[in-house]
Amino acid sequence: MKNICIITHGNLLKEPRVLKQINYFLKFKDTYRLYCVANQLITDKRFITYYYKQPNTLEKFFRISTYLMTKNYEKYFWTKNNISLAKELQKINFDLVVVHGIRNILLGLSISKNAKILLDAHEYYPENFSDSLLWNLTIRNYYKYLCGKYLHMIDHIITVSPGILELYKQNFSVKNISLITNATNFRYLEPSPVDESHIKVIHHGNCSSSRRLELMIEAAKYFNQNIHLYLMLVVTRGYELYFNKLKRMAKKIKNVHFIDPVSNVYQIVDKLNNFDIGLIFIPGTNINLKYGLGNKFFEYIQARLMIVTGPSIEMTKYINEFNLGKYTKSFNPRDLASLINNLSVEEIRKYKENVHKNAWILSDEVHNLPEFEQIIQNLL
Repeated sequence: MKNICIITHGNLLKEPRVLKQINYFLKFKDTYRLYCVANQLITDKRFITYYYKQPNTLEKFFRISTYLMTKNYEKYFWTKNNISLAKELQKINFDLVVVHGIRNILLGLSISKNAKILLDAHEYYPENFSDSLLWNLTIRNYYKYLCGKYLHMIDHIITVSPGILELYKQNFSVKNISLITNATNFRYLEPSPVDESHIKVIHHGNCSSSRRLELMIEAAKYFNQNIHLYLMLVVTRGYELYFNKLKRMAKKIKNVHFIDPVSNVYQIVDKLNNFDIGLIFIPGTNINLKYGLGNKFFEYIQARLMIVTGPSIEMTKYINEFNLGKYTKSFNPRDLASLINNLSVEEIRKYKENVHKNAWILSDEVHNLPEFEQIIQNLL
């Protein structure tokens, strides 16, 4: 029996990449014993969870000013809680430690002993929120330090898009890195009917000011009367003011609607299936958004929606290759409105059918699973 540890600072139930890996290892319950470290304890008899307590705002401010601003990066991470957690985990002999995010690499290395380490790099961390002055002044050099010092110690790295993969290769001479996209598990769904009197466009995801979500609301001002924009946003701590700003912007626009996010990631695709167009109109305000290929893109595919994006590098490649929808030439809201207004119902239906035909090819089972299984086999 091999002992596997998955480490994330997030909520296990809300992280699709983490959940897919958990489900993969649970399929082989006679081969793997699974341990999960996360910021919420989950009662699930199929695996053992450990609580990864995150500092509160006051503690974080103290540690940033005391340790990060003085470049004492290792002490910044090693809080009393993290030291205690590491000691507890060091009692177990792991065979593989899967670390989600560079911020957790110190914990992963400290408990690995002779275990192999797989880093799941969801982002290009040295430029994670480079559009934020506060992030640049506080976290940027810390992430650069972690990448520069520890990436070469990792047995294998996986990341989410070709552009981000190339950045790690170019800037850190990483060789043992593979592409595992955010492709979603295949769903047995049909495209929903298109109602010409009420075309439903949806955008879902995190409510982050870096994403310039106001551009979609601005575009909706110019939509035809039969076209409606639905926003299903997850508002995390620190973005409440931005969310309220978006709601104020939309108040005078009759065809913009805010809907509550689903409580479970497994419900997302079913919810999206009721819509016609999946919209991603996010400028490259930082390097991760420039090369973004997020969960929502693949969730739109499994929901059988036509996809409309801005001129985003990675997504337009898929749109072109598989004829999944259309994209604008710029991130001007009027360009987006013009593109959507000029779509006929027949076009929307055609693209939804094209997405339907490619849903299996672009599922996690086909797109990623063979590569992921090979990586795990090589590591173990």
